[in-house]
Amino acid sequence: MGIIRTFSLMFLANGLALYVASISVPDVSVSQTIEGFAITAGALSLINMVLKPMVRLALGPILLLTLGLGSILVNAVTIFILDFVMSTITIEGLASLLVTALIVSASNIVISLTARFI
Repeated sequence: MGIIRTFSLMFLANGLALYVASISVPDVSVSQTIEGFAITAGALSLINMVLKPMVRLALGPILLLTLGLGSILVNAVTIFILDFVMSTITIEGLASLLVTALIVSASNIVISLTARFI
């Protein structure tokens, strides 16, 4: 799969996941402007493409011990990095961070499964 296609699918999945998280989780707020929301989704996609493999490598033993359920922790770390770097998203509390990581994980799984058939 090409890098532009991968980034486009990640951008759509992350944008949808951030939108669902901002609506359903009360302590998560994402910028309501189109530009701010697009920048936030693009930054999360870029973090997923660049930093997520390094975080997975660092948390490899946890991923092995939990039989893959540690990927929620990996997504939580990437979303925490996004919250730290970007001012367009605010996540208050660990529970909100974990719920947002679950939503992003589910969205990424659905998109990655459907991308194989496109």
